[in-house]
Amino acid sequence: MSYQQKLDSASALIMSHNNILGEGHPGLIDPAEFIQNVKITGATNEDLLKSLSHEDILKCMLMPGWKQPVTPVILAKEIAKIFREKDNGNTDEKKYVSKRRIETMSTHDLLETYDASEPNSVVGQRLNSIAKGEPFIVFDSGKTLDVENSKKLLNEIKDGFPGRQYIEIKGQTKQIYRIGELPDQYVEENPLYPTRPLRPDGTCDQTGRSWAGVPLDVRQFVYLAVKLGEISVTVPNGLMVANSAISIVLGDNAIENLKKNFGLPKTSIEFAKRSKTDELPKLRLVLPKNKVSSNGPFGAGKNVSETCIGQPNAPFFHK
Repeated sequence: MSYQQKLDSASALIMSHNNILGEGHPGLIDPAEFIQNVKITGATNEDLLKSLSHEDILKCMLMPGWKQPVTPVILAKEIAKIFREKDNGNTDEKKYVSKRRIETMSTHDLLETYDASEPNSVVGQRLNSIAKGEPFIVFDSGKTLDVENSKKLLNEIKDGFPGRQYIEIKGQTKQIYRIGELPDQYVEENPLYPTRPLRPDGTCDQTGRSWAGVPLDVRQFVYLAVKLGEISVTVPNGLMVANSAISIVLGDNAIENLKKNFGLPKTSIEFAKRSKTDELPKLRLVLPKNKVSSNGPFGAGKNVSETCIGQPNAPFFHK
């Protein structure tokens, strides 16, 4: 978080604290005055903000005339954690939300905060508890949450109705998911390593080189060459062959140059035949499970072995 985001998050935490205490309570804290006091201490940039101890922060909270027998020391410690978070340069990241704040958030705010790829977060656990494990999550596209329809379904569950499996939205039937489930994720297939995905930017996880910009017909030609055994990327010299093929496809007249370097008579015949019948490989994969996985689409990150190319036990299937 940036310096300003940290101050904003601290203010939000204080306002949550005030809401729990209730209006007129003598233990209320003025968030604007607190921020001003923080700046008066000299903490006017992120590095200096990190140097504040929770005792320093507590002093900034206590207004003149504080008469309570106890002080909000736990709140001060929570804010200290916020101030010490590293700035990762991402100005779009969600603000820090404490467990105390989550307990008071509306279902709408919880859904706005929920990250579908982090179902075990405090927000995810809170939503799952409200839903009693029933499905209520609707996605617009990819992992983008449809907040309004998800809220509608969650309210149904709160009212005692069982969760649904499907919902009709603007003439389109949509599946409903539980916390921890995701829609099918479609990925591009690696032409040189069938059944393995390319990364979102087109990078091959075996060679570290990108297929971005390579036309689909060239990718299909390479895929067929591998499947027919005319290009072999298996050990021991497979990586060298793969790099050679990628260098060719990144240039002009890729298919003709592949033929010159590798021959590929079977591939040429098969490619021509399939082109006429519209049976060329789509080179799209879908992850077979919709549960969030800690391993991600590349499993444990191990390199391809000689026996995995195109085998039925590969981690993906065609769509």
